[in-house]
Amino acid sequence: MDNRTTQKQEQTAPGLGSQSKDNERPELVKTIKDLLAGKKENDLLSKENEGPIMTRAIEYLLIKNPEHPYVQKYKELLIKYENDFDKMIDSLPKKQEVVLPELKPMKAKSLYDVFKVNFPIVNRKEFDEKANNGEAEALVYTLIAYFLKRKSFFNSPLLNKISVPSFDKGIAIFGEPGIGKTAILRTFYEIFKYGSENPLLVKDIEGTDQLLRRYDLRFKYNSVDEVVKHYEAANRHSKDAERDYHLSLFYKRYERGFNAFDDLLSEDMAKNYGSVDIMKKILSERYVNQARTILTLNYYGDDVRSTLHEFKTRYGDRMHDRFYESYNVLELQGVTLRR
Repeated sequence: MDNRTTQKQEQTAPGLGSQSKDNERPELVKTIKDLLAGKKENDLLSKENEGPIMTRAIEYLLIKNPEHPYVQKYKELLIKYENDFDKMIDSLPKKQEVVLPELKPMKAKSLYDVFKVNFPIVNRKEFDEKANNGEAEALVYTLIAYFLKRKSFFNSPLLNKISVPSFDKGIAIFGEPGIGKTAILRTFYEIFKYGSENPLLVKDIEGTDQLLRRYDLRFKYNSVDEVVKHYEAANRHSKDAERDYHLSLFYKRYERGFNAFDDLLSEDMAKNYGSVDIMKKILSERYVNQARTILTLNYYGDDVRSTLHEFKTRYGDRMHDRFYESYNVLELQGVTLRR
């Protein structure tokens, strides 16, 4: 027998040990032989209650000898496992579609009740609705009428007619420190935020339960000191690209959308290689963007007019002129509730 015949036999002989390239990777062939030695088919292909397993032996056979009986059995088991899995998924109970009731106007008293329950949770003190001769209760109902766009808003005893009331305007709440402006506004913010993410129920005018989030009442809440700190942090990045990116997020956050700014006029000037009145810039841009805004302001002097004079001094004539077309004015005349 000549060399060519010998080579041909070596190339065509069946079995893992006779593959033409086996001698190039003897350690792998030895490993596969060892893996196959004394193994039953089920040991190589699957475990009890599990699908077919891609063992090292099967992985090798798929490449070197895809017609091997073990490979064919592996493929059959894989197809059966996938089909069984699909049948199991199809047999699971289908999630029933939730049919929501027709959305009708919310009952104001229902939202007021939700407010009273959550006020102590947010502020760690009970809500005194009779405080300052009932001004606290009046403010809550006035804000509810505003959020729900009820005509009762225009009859609120807290409305100061220095600005013509309109639902197209935001709200500016004036009063002495400590009379509940921040606590009441923040409670509404927390209720609307929670309700937008969780199944919080209110009643509509017919007494039907409705998900609060369906009324889309959420707004953002910010203290002016937090705004200044946020701006300074965004502007602190040394690289231009990073600074520009964070400032763009900052302006997007505060110059658009329904926002509330607590304790306006109390903020410090922002530090940025000098001083920047960032709230003046934000309020100016919000006016241009026609973004609804809620403000709370402590008195400067004795009343709304003296406080607006301070507003004019701080933010300029243009912002002062725009104030009246931008905000409904609510005035609380009670005294501090802090003890």
